[in-house]
Amino acid sequence: MMTKFNPRPIRQVPVTSKVLNQNLRPAGKERAYSKMIRHFMVDRPRSQKYRRKTRVRTPLPYVSRGQLLSRGEMAFYRALRSAIGRDYLITFKVRAADLLSCSEESWNAGFGYMVARHHLDFVLCDYGTTHILAAIELDDKSHEREQRQHRDAFLNEAFAAADIPLIRFRAAARYCARDITDEIDRWLLSSRRTKQAI
Repeated sequence: MMTKFNPRPIRQVPVTSKVLNQNLRPAGKERAYSKMIRHFMVDRPRSQKYRRKTRVRTPLPYVSRGQLLSRGEMAFYRALRSAIGRDYLITFKVRAADLLSCSEESWNAGFGYMVARHHLDFVLCDYGTTHILAAIELDDKSHEREQRQHRDAFLNEAFAAADIPLIRFRAAARYCARDITDEIDRWLLSSRRTKQAI
């Protein structure tokens, strides 16, 4: 049974090293990130003794992930592409904050960070306008964990509030393109009827 999302109380907290790992973005957190970026990107002297002679840049620890999609996500993507053909534009690994928005006051209160920290597996858009039509989540066994169910419940309610269908498919070894088409059409038809009734 899907867990109902219960939002945590929003509170102001001082900016410390622990704040960077908290769920809600406090005022001043952006400044902490900017300070960290400047620390790595600015040339610094190797030592006080050789300040005028030698400067060293700290190397950044990043490497390529290789593929954008996992093997399971790639299998679903092939089936999804076969199911919808050229009817919709498929994008993937999209931040929820790129799909959902709120007032500046709500964003600064923490609701912005609550969506900025999540990604959606796939998003369907209109080819000509990139209008957002639906988001798709591929649920594997990790979604059975209690913490993940809390996250899923929050996203379900957030996308419902924004009138964007969030379609969930169970991860599997194989997918039927026809079943995917039927499920997407059902959600999009229901979404259109809801908007017409408003």
